[in-house]
Amino acid sequence: MPIHKDIGIVLRSYDYRTSSKIAVFYTLHYGKLTGIFKAFKVKKDKFMTSLDLFTLNQFVFYDKKSALWLVTESYLIDSFEHIKKDLNAFFCASYAIAFIDAVMAFQQKNRDIFHLATTFFQNLVRVPAPLLLSIFQLKMLVCLGWYPSLVQCVRCGVEVTEQAALSIERGGLLCPRCKTTQHGYQMLRQETVLVLRYILKYNFPQVLRIAVSGRALREMRLMLDNFIEYHVHPGLKAERFVP
Repeated sequence: MPIHKDIGIVLRSYDYRTSSKIAVFYTLHYGKLTGIFKAFKVKKDKFMTSLDLFTLNQFVFYDKKSALWLVTESYLIDSFEHIKKDLNAFFCASYAIAFIDAVMAFQQKNRDIFHLATTFFQNLVRVPAPLLLSIFQLKMLVCLGWYPSLVQCVRCGVEVTEQAALSIERGGLLCPRCKTTQHGYQMLRQETVLVLRYILKYNFPQVLRIAVSGRALREMRLMLDNFIEYHVHPGLKAERFVP
């Protein structure tokens, strides 16, 4: 069996028999994996981590050509302790790992998602949680290739500059003329559209410089929740995780 070494984020873990543990973790180079940590509670010199949620660890594991990989060593790199000390941060981080766990198949690789998750965890508490969560949602949609069209009308192709309406079903903006023929769209303030476009255009840390009004943030959260529920996964509304 070939041996591998990689860093990964713990998505969930649970006890197995009396001394072992099983964990699902998202790695930089191998994607989402399920590993068994035999004698986890005994071999303290080999398993130098708690396997708590969100923690970033280095894993040494064997590819068993099955769904369950054998992990022989693990070392804690970052526990993201600030997340555990803030309830909103904890809820947001819980949503993030639930999102990754739900949409990524086992051994499906996406380095951008890994880097997005670690950057998201690092900035929790430093940045207002509702804004950072919306940034995470839209960036995840970009990584998955399912993000909404936020510049041109999805029906006629004209650039939308005012009176923007977003059609969840069609996957993007409608111009003032085309929205009259459609149903079930959400009106968006110009500020909301500009914020969404800014998030699409810039990466960390530049994307964190934006200032957003409370109303625009509420519109953005509602739109992203509905878009993700319709196009990605029905159980991934952030409002179910974050007050």
